[in-house]
Amino acid sequence: MHLFDYTGLFKGITVPQRQLIMLSETICNYGKGEKIFSEGDKASDIYCLVDGHVKLYKVGMDRVQIVRLFPRHECFGYPAFFTGGVHKLTAMAMTEVTLIKAPMRVVRKIISENGKVGLNFTTALTNRLASIDDRVVSLTQKHVRGRLAEALLLMMETYGRDLNTGVMDCIMSRDDIASFANMTTATAIRTLSVFCDEDVIEFVGKGIRILNQSKLEKISNMG
Repeated sequence: MHLFDYTGLFKGITVPQRQLIMLSETICNYGKGEKIFSEGDKASDIYCLVDGHVKLYKVGMDRVQIVRLFPRHECFGYPAFFTGGVHKLTAMAMTEVTLIKAPMRVVRKIISENGKVGLNFTTALTNRLASIDDRVVSLTQKHVRGRLAEALLLMMETYGRDLNTGVMDCIMSRDDIASFANMTTATAIRTLSVFCDEDVIEFVGKGIRILNQSKLEKISNMG
């Protein structure tokens, strides 16, 4: 279990660079609700999610805004290293989580020596910025139904569905769903109930099954 086995960011590294990572990386386990890093912490490591679910969020004046959900094998925490060295957001384990982390000083050394790895990181950062731009537009311009539909689709895209039941492989609280869709919990609950009445989704215990993905996509696109 090594960092470069789980992510394409290090595609093209040399054997000595692999050894450098192996000597510096650490396997970490977090329990549900534990913070991996907090806003204001020094950004000194790169994290790769091996197993579990992690959310990245910002605490505002009157609510918490979930900015991103991380799927397995995605790396996070490193953008802040390149933009001032301090985390602007908080990362928290939504389930039991296993991570691999490595010091960014080691990663920076590899990037400076290996143009292929540098390009990998540049591409990843560019794609992330583009997705953030799209998300900001959606959260500020879409109506309630459109925002919630998009949030559900992103949850499904990030975590997938159980092959047997079709239930999304991520049980998020109504508070978290509301936070991800940028609305109050009461509004999220009402809109989820409307989606149920329209046979777009259904509740399965604490989970959600999407019954009509094309209709949900239409609601999201209409905004």
